[in-house]
Amino acid sequence: MVQDLVYRESGIRLGDHKGVLVTTRMGRRLRATGCTDIAEYLAWVQSPRGRSERAEFIDAITTNETSFFRSPEHFDWFADDYLPAIVTQSRLGQHAKRLKIWSAACSTGAEAFTLALLVQRYGMRLAGWEIEILGTDISATSVATARSGIVSPRLARTVPETHRRRLFDPQTSDRGDYTIRGELQKAVRFEVRNLLNPPSDRGFHVVFLRNVLIYFDKDSKQRVMNHITRALAPGGYLVVGQGEAIGHTEHALQRRLPFLFQKVDADASDASGASDHSGNSDHSDHSDHSDHSGATS
Repeated sequence: MVQDLVYRESGIRLGDHKGVLVTTRMGRRLRATGCTDIAEYLAWVQSPRGRSERAEFIDAITTNETSFFRSPEHFDWFADDYLPAIVTQSRLGQHAKRLKIWSAACSTGAEAFTLALLVQRYGMRLAGWEIEILGTDISATSVATARSGIVSPRLARTVPETHRRRLFDPQTSDRGDYTIRGELQKAVRFEVRNLLNPPSDRGFHVVFLRNVLIYFDKDSKQRVMNHITRALAPGGYLVVGQGEAIGHTEHALQRRLPFLFQKVDADASDASGASDHSGNSDHSDHSDHSDHSGATS
């Protein structure tokens, strides 16, 4: 079945209510490949000859929606609490001049570019810092769009007016598309990655993984979260959807805010991020939200 293959490849569990969506999107792949029916397509895509089609299959099935500055309180925390705190810690010799950020399941890059813009706005206070912003998604098509820096008029409308000049080049294309400013494009590296696979790099001070875990079942969620927590630096922060449950992990993650967790190692001081600015000591998981408009992989 289509749902079984999607689950094996991405860890995403598609419910029966997605039947119409699956049928419509599978129809596009049948026409593109010349297969006569879904059974023939599934047999082919799982064969050695159809290996290259698997990425197209995942692209067709997964949802990739995004917007700039979505859930503003998350970016307010990053810009108003986190960045000032690590700069202060650096002056006190408690934080190296290094900032490593991962926008996981970034879709076409709006979240990653938003973070790059906020870092840029912090200006000279981060002069001399080594800064790395990584955006990843399972969809090769989405990653290609992110790398192009091209933003549709619909997506550009999600950018607050106060940020548009800093984010986009002043001229639009003949079709009305916007282009992310060159310096922001250079600030972000985009890669195709499956969250079910362990990341090749670690030491991230902040990971954004928002409105993604709701698409995984318990086993897949635990697998993803173990990868994420290993990738976090001691004291690093995980930003999820508002009140999103993260399940059990191999590492200690303490909830600092309804959307924020911190990796706490008993043998490591909090040298990688800001202290708890929330005054919130509730470390329990909340139930998953039903916000299905975020990237799913």
